[in-house]
Amino acid sequence: MKTSLSQLSVQSLQTPVSRPAVCSPSVAFFFAWKKGVQIAGLRFFGDGSQEGFKKSDCRWHLRPNLRVIKKSFEVLTNQERVFLAALVSFFNADEGGDLLKQSGVRGLSDLGILTFEQCDVIAGLIMNNHAW
Repeated sequence: MKTSLSQLSVQSLQTPVSRPAVCSPSVAFFFAWKKGVQIAGLRFFGDGSQEGFKKSDCRWHLRPNLRVIKKSFEVLTNQERVFLAALVSFFNADEGGDLLKQSGVRGLSDLGILTFEQCDVIAGLIMNNHAW
């Protein structure tokens, strides 16, 4: 028996993807955030040090350092700017939005410039996002 596209849509709505019970959304968000910080560069988050990164046990310890980010933004590659701006947007939508515009991002399709690893981080943050 063939399954039509409309049947697949109905089936997927009836059987949502379940989240593993061992990992709460806040923990999953933090792990994705920490991976993003590592990819983007420790210098842009928290106190900017390897020690601070290792000791961090919550996202507040790895808040974006907007002063450092804005100072360095223009010397980054476009891919680095887009990824960093996307990360900032989870912390502060206005600041992140401004940085995304500055990077030339007009919509989600512009995130296609990111590597698979960067996209994986953004997807993890979106799937487990809750108010900062």
